[in-house]
Amino acid sequence: MMITVLRLGHRFERDKRISTHICLTARAFGADEVVFDVRDERVEDSIKRITDEWGGNFKVNFTENYKDFIKNFDGVSVHLTMYGLQVNDIIREISDKVNERKNMLIIVGGQKVESDVYFLTDYNVAIGNQPHSEVAALAVFLDRFFNGKELVRKFNGKIEVIPKAQGKEVLKNHSDFSVLRFKDFSLSFRIFNEIFCILFVNSLLHCLLNKVLYETVFLSVFGEVF
Repeated sequence: MMITVLRLGHRFERDKRISTHICLTARAFGADEVVFDVRDERVEDSIKRITDEWGGNFKVNFTENYKDFIKNFDGVSVHLTMYGLQVNDIIREISDKVNERKNMLIIVGGQKVESDVYFLTDYNVAIGNQPHSEVAALAVFLDRFFNGKELVRKFNGKIEVIPKAQGKEVLKNHSDFSVLRFKDFSLSFRIFNEIFCILFVNSLLHCLLNKVLYETVFLSVFGEVF
């Protein structure tokens, strides 16, 4: 199964941040790619860097004609809109259809979406009927679709967060397969410094003890001769 998100109406300066967040949300919540109707290399480069570090095979692509893209999509198409059917009422039917047809296209708009989109898609789905963010709509829809299973998906990246009740812990897997664990750099440095001091003092005491033992034995054996 492949899940594609089609982002409509991207505006270069105004939407760079929110379009990036759509990509991050799509990736984290189980989608495989985001397709834009406008090419923006800044967003593409940003998401590529994230994917390189955090893992997975997520892609950002571009289509010149989004209407043809929707028409020719081989799978179930879902348009997220506040005017659609409530997600809780239709999600099971959508899941069954996706299991049959294998692929799903999720359409999210920025500025006003053209009316054609409402008739080109298989489903118009609302995440509530109140105004809110397309990022929120995408996250809720994917979470409903996967029943929360997407949250424990493994990405096998260079960076992995270790869940903690308190503090922060991160795994960094380097190319030489060594693993670095850290909670806080200052804490790690302080621990290293304390260990170094302990080892240094231990080594010094060991040398002094050897010197005392040597002198004691030497004097007891050869003291009278000298």
